[in-house]
Parts: sequence; structure tokens; C-alpha cells
Amino acid sequence: MTQMTATAGIKKHGQAAVDALLQEFCQLNNKDVFDPIDVSALTTGQKREALRAVNLIKEKRSGKLKGSTCADGRSQRAHYTKEETTSPTVSTDALMLSLMIDAKEGRDVATADVEGAYLHADMEDFVILKLAGEAVDIMCQVNPKYKKFVVVEHGKKVLYLQLLKALYRRVQSALLWYELFTSTLVDMGFKFNPYDPCVANSQIKGKQCTVAWYVDDNKISHVGDTVVTDVNEKIKAKFGNDRDPRETSSVSRNGHHFQQRRHRHAFNERVSERSNRRFGHGHLKSCSNTSKERSFCHGRQVQTPREKER
Repeated sequence: MTQMTATAGIKKHGQAAVDALLQEFCQLNNKDVFDPIDVSALTTGQKREALRAVNLIKEKRSGKLKGSTCADGRSQRAHYTKEETTSPTVSTDALMLSLMIDAKEGRDVATADVEGAYLHADMEDFVILKLAGEAVDIMCQVNPKYKKFVVVEHGKKVLYLQLLKALYRRVQSALLWYELFTSTLVDMGFKFNPYDPCVANSQIKGKQCTVAWYVDDNKISHVGDTVVTDVNEKIKAKFGNDRDPRETSSVSRNGHHFQQRRHRHAFNERVSERSNRRFGHGHLKSCSNTSKERSFCHGRQVQTPREKER
């Protein structure tokens, strides 16, 4: 994948790059990510401290172009402590252990992401975003209400916006998303692993269901044929994600149930064979048991960085 600035992308790809940015801005507009601000209501200091909007064009290996907008949050780093901005991600050890348990127990496994994850989290602070150049015209094309807020500074069109959602690369965005996603899992009945804050479990139909996630990418597993799909559907219902999970198991989709189940067993056998060669026979059984007692228990809750402060 090749990444370039929006200006370079438009120069190279022309209208195709503009269309990619238009699609990105449509998503931001539909999710109510920001509100326009009358520049006359801003002080000189507020305008100076406004975060610069960074618009990018990503060219995938398939040739497809994708627009991406984020905030240049470097100027905010001095205003927040590490505890106020740090968001955990699943550890490699926890992920590998969960995969071994999936293989040992013959679980159904699916991976799925939450589209525009950060944009679901509400901002807590008053933050101003500054959009400039050709991006202003594209934004006004998406929603004409922005036109009357456009000003010219140093010969360039500028639009000041109040951030209402956690835009990517703002220093607190990752933590805001983490807190929103974890609260969603709690509402669904999940309890957190005391050794890894990005692994959660719930007893469903008498068996353990595990969710492990890295930012917005989720791995869901359970021995039941329908539980994984049900959990993913609940997450989709909360965040409005229309994407299907990228399934690696026997979850039935479009009549391919038998083929995917056969793939799952082949995966289980490969994991078991490689693990036995490396650690010795019988280790998976003990690993599965100890992980339920230690790494994947249902007892005490993991605290978020902000809860630890309190």
C-alpha cells in the first residue's frame, strides 16, 4: 500500500483521488464528527492552537484508492499525561494462548473490525480542527452548510471545526475508543482477563466465549456454531458496522458450513502439531486448563488507566 498527501494524490490520480476524499468526508459528515465554527468567535490563541487536519490518499495493491482524514495531535502531547492518553492493546502472549485454546477446544473463530471505530467515541474536551486548501471545497460539496463558515487566510481557504468525535491521531482518541468498546462488552455480559485488558470472556450456553481485540480488530471464539455470529451481530448493532466477519471457522455463511468446518479442523491440527514439536506432547491440555484459571478467568476486573488513577 502506498500513502501520500491529498495534494499529491489529486495531482497523481485526479478525480479518482477527489472521489476517495469525498467518500471519507461523507463518512465523517454522516457520523457527526464535527460542527463548523464561526471564526469571529475564536480568539487568536484558539486559532493558533487548532489542530491541523491531515488528509491522505492510500493506494492499495489492488489499485483502489481510499481517503483518510486524521488530526495532527503532536501539539497536544504537552497538555496530557501518559495515563490520560495510553490505550492498551492485546499482548502477543495472550493472543497466542487464546489461539491455542481455540485449537484445543475446536472452537468456531471469526475476526471482524469495527468500521470507523474512533468516530463512535464522543470527545470530552473542546478541540478545534483546521481544514485548509482543496479539502475545504470537498467538504462544502459534501454538506453546503459549511460554505458560510469558510474564510481565507494567507491566500488559502480555511474552515474551523469543533471536533465532536475522537478523530484518529488525536492524543486521547485511542483511549476514548477503548473505554467505549470495553463498556459495550460489559453491557453484553463479558468480564475482563485480569492479566490482559484486551481479552474478555463470557459464559454463553454453558461454554466460554472469548473476545480478544487489537484497537478495532476483534477475534471472537466459542465452541457453538451460532454464538460467534450472535456476538458479532450485537457488536454490529451497537456500532452500525455492515461488514461481515472474516471467518476462519465453521460459522455457517451462504451454504459453506461444511467447507469452513473442515478448514477449522485442519487449522487445529496444524496448531497442535507445531505446538507439540516445540513444547512437547500434552502441553496444550495443561495450557488450556491453566489459561482458564489464570489468563482467562472470570473473577476480578481489569481497570482502565483512568480507573487506576482514581
